Amino acid sequence: MLRKRIKYAIVGLLGLGLAACSNPVVFEEVATLPSSGWAAGDTLGFTIPIADTAQVCNVLLHVRNTKNYSYSNLWVFVTTHAPNGHTQRDTLELILADASGRWLGKGTRSINTQLITYMNRVKFPVSGIYTLTVEQAMRDTLLKNITDFGFRIEPVN
Repeated sequence: MLRKRIKYAIVGLLGLGLAACSNPVVFEEVATLPSSGWAAGDTLGFTIPIADTAQVCNVLLHVRNTKNYSYSNLWVFVTTHAPNGHTQRDTLELILADASGRWLGKGTRSINTQLITYMNRVKFPVSGIYTLTVEQAMRDTLLKNITDFGFRIEPVN
C-alpha cells in the first residue's frame, strides 16, 4: 500500500513539474454547443483581452466532435474585431479526419478533440479587447455532433 502511495506521489510530482515547464496560455475558452446541434447562423463569441503587443503568439482552434460526426471536415467563418475597429473575416476548412476516415487529434471511444493551428507566430497590433465570432459554414442547417468549439492563444518562445 505504501509503495502504491509513493508511486502516485512521484507521478503527481512529475506531472506538476512538466506543467510548470509548459508555456503559459495567454487565452483559452471553449464553448459547449447545444446537444441538438449547431444551427446555421448561430454565432459563438469570444472576448479576448490582449495587453502585450510585442508577444509573438500561436492561435489555435479547439474542436471537439463525437465519433458520429458525419464529415471529415468542418467549415467555419471566423470574424475578428480588433479594438481599433479593424475587422477581418476568414473562411476556414478544418480537417478532422484523414482520407481513411481515422479521426485526427486525441480521442476516447466516443469523443475526439483537436487543437488546430489558425494563425502561427502572430503579434496583435494593438492592445485592448478583441472579439472573435465563429459560425459553422457547413451545408447543414443544423450541424450535429460538434460538441465544443473554442480558441487557445499560446506565447511562442
